[in-house]
Amino acid sequence: GNDSLSLNRGLSNSTVVAAGGDDTVVAKLTVAGSSIAAGAGNDSLSISVLSNSTITGASGADTITVAGDLLTAQVYGNVADDSVLVGGAATSGSIYGGKGNDVLNVVGNVVGGNVEGNSGADTITVTGTVSSALVAGGQGNDTISLAAVDGGNVGGQLGADTMVVGGVLKNALVSMTKVSDPENSADLADSLTVGGSVSNSTVYAGAGADFMSVDGAMIAGEFYGGSGADSVLLGGSLGGVIELSEGADSLVATAANAATVLGGTENDTFSFAGAVRDSSLVGGFGVDSITATGQLRGSTIWGGDPAKGGSPIDGADYVSVASASASAVYGNSGADSVIIGGNATATSLYGGMDNDLVSITGDLSAGEIIGGSGSDSVIITGSLMGSATVKLDGSSSTEEANDSLT
Repeated sequence: GNDSLSLNRGLSNSTVVAAGGDDTVVAKLTVAGSSIAAGAGNDSLSISVLSNSTITGASGADTITVAGDLLTAQVYGNVADDSVLVGGAATSGSIYGGKGNDVLNVVGNVVGGNVEGNSGADTITVTGTVSSALVAGGQGNDTISLAAVDGGNVGGQLGADTMVVGGVLKNALVSMTKVSDPENSADLADSLTVGGSVSNSTVYAGAGADFMSVDGAMIAGEFYGGSGADSVLLGGSLGGVIELSEGADSLVATAANAATVLGGTENDTFSFAGAVRDSSLVGGFGVDSITATGQLRGSTIWGGDPAKGGSPIDGADYVSVASASASAVYGNSGADSVIIGGNATATSLYGGMDNDLVSITGDLSAGEIIGGSGSDSVIITGSLMGSATVKLDGSSSTEEANDSLT
């Protein structure tokens, strides 16, 4: 039947096993060194503080509430749509949803240990900070909301997952896919939103058309997009590595400093509202667009693949920057356009194969332009200064097409 057990003085070094039916177990004080096992049915377990103990749900939709802290303890929802609420902090403990669409909620911080939804469309909420812990959605389309992250491993894993981090995300591994198999067919389009900055962290988005939005900067971290048309939107500057791989990918940031961006295959778009400094931008194959409204300084841009500059699958790339200093731009294969809106100083511009356009609105000083093969057009509005050179034919062939220099 539907049984009820009330423990006014808590529980210590004991075992409670519920039978079938919709049972209720209430412990008003601390449960320490003990085990509580729910039986079949939709059971309700309410604990004040759980310490060095285990609560195990069964085959029903169980509701497990720990009003205070969970300390070096384990909670297993098991089968069906379970609900677990920890009103305080979870320290060095484990919370497992199990099968079904589970709701796991920790009001305080999660320090060490793990919170895992497992299979099903799970909802995981941590109102405090996740520190050096594992928070994982598992299989299914999961929703994860975290106040902040400092260390550990967080992410939805397989399925079309959504994760929101309200504050900073630092020193963490973010696994929106199965890291050991990022192209797993069970991984779908994921969404990651960070309200603060991302620093010293690695993000694996995996397969699918993934989306990452960061209100602040990305500092000294990595983002691996995998296959699919991925989008990365940064409200601050980019530092670290962005590898977008296959798909028509897009990246938007205010600036780039000590960054590496790899576009991979298909038609990629990189857009920077400010300067690009000490960075490497690679469009890869396809028709790519790389633009910066600020200065390009101490950086290199490749429209195609640096290792396969003459590949026939490279398209007509477009590169535009406000000005350039101590930098290099390679159009590679395809009818590329390289546009410098101001002066180019100590900068090398290479059109590559096919019919390219190289245009400098200002002066070319102590730099060079090499058109390469094809019918290239070079336009310099200002002057050639400081031993600057223009070579329309960069090939060794004697059958060069007609070029123009203005």
